Amino acid sequence: MKTVFASSFTVAALCAAAVPAFAGAPLYQFDDGTSISALCSARVEFNDNIYLRSSDKDSDVILHLIPGLELSKGSKDAQSSIKFTVTEDLSMYMDDDENNYQATHVNAAYSYAGARLSGTIAAGFDMNQNTTSRDIKAGDMIEYYTYYAKAIGSYKIGEKVSVTSGFSWNGTAYQDHRDSYNDRETYSVPVSVYHSVLTEKLRAGLSYEYRYTDLAANGRERSLGTNPGYQQVHFFGVSAVGEVTEKLTVDGRVGYTTSDYSRRTTGNNDDRENTLGLNAAFNWAATEKTSVRLALSRDFEISGNGDDITSTGVALTANHRMDTHWSFNAGLDYRNDDYNNRDRKDDVYTARVGSNYNVNEYLNIAASYSFQWDDSNDSDSEYTKNLVSLSLNFRY
Repeated sequence: MKTVFASSFTVAALCAAAVPAFAGAPLYQFDDGTSISALCSARVEFNDNIYLRSSDKDSDVILHLIPGLELSKGSKDAQSSIKFTVTEDLSMYMDDDENNYQATHVNAAYSYAGARLSGTIAAGFDMNQNTTSRDIKAGDMIEYYTYYAKAIGSYKIGEKVSVTSGFSWNGTAYQDHRDSYNDRETYSVPVSVYHSVLTEKLRAGLSYEYRYTDLAANGRERSLGTNPGYQQVHFFGVSAVGEVTEKLTVDGRVGYTTSDYSRRTTGNNDDRENTLGLNAAFNWAATEKTSVRLALSRDFEISGNGDDITSTGVALTANHRMDTHWSFNAGLDYRNDDYNNRDRKDDVYTARVGSNYNVNEYLNIAASYSFQWDDSNDSDSEYTKNLVSLSLNFRY
């Protein structure tokens, strides 16, 4: 997958040249309402710490060229829709060209919204290559695959009572440094029973979720012939979704979460933890042009090394639409990762700003800047990173 793409600039030129030819309609429109659209993005990034090291940092300029296709279809009664998207990310590092890679991204979704029954079925596959403080060791540039499938639906039993449930499955498969990282698969089943509160637009109720993560053996554990372990999580709590006021909406849950974690190769047999469980988002329409979103989370996670983590997050984002062309956004994120099976704690702070300019319905220009600081008591995991990005996004 690490290949130098000499023809990438040609791809970008073809994307740009094709916009005037196809603007005004999808690439192809069928009589039954099915449409095929061509997608193409060109993005240039400057990253001053591509390996997330605390010292001896490497900076680079990275060019991404991302052509793709989207197939979509809506029913005549507008109750159901299908969307299938495939894109190819051709990434070139101007200095460290050994990191050049080609990544495929495939996503498919079907949604239905009837009088009583509504739901979504979705699946996807992504190739990735990056460095993250939680999943990847500092200094490693790792290729890995992620995949998922989920089905979730809601059924109205009566005028005020509804039940929401489903199933999800996702996994991570590492392609490099397999002696250091654990592949994993997670299965979860959420169930919520809602009752309308005060108005039909706000529902509240009880929620439960069961989640199981299976850790596949890395190279060292395979050589020892041992079982790498698992994480089993139960959540019990209350949830709410809908309009609190005309300008404020909520979608979230809060309650009690328990975790049963076993990692035999590190001596952590049946390590049981419990904590506040939280996953909530509040959206506030401050004005006609300005919106604010606050997201809160606290849950148990698994790192790329198979570590058991209690993770707490806060994310605040503001968006402002100046006119039909210009929009701006800014955000502050905080995440605390407490490693339950070893002495490591990370406080990750991220500040970001960005702007978008819609040239027309088919062409968008975006620019962004972000600063990230991982304040860790593990000196090898502490780092700062500045990232500047400029992109052109075409759709025709």
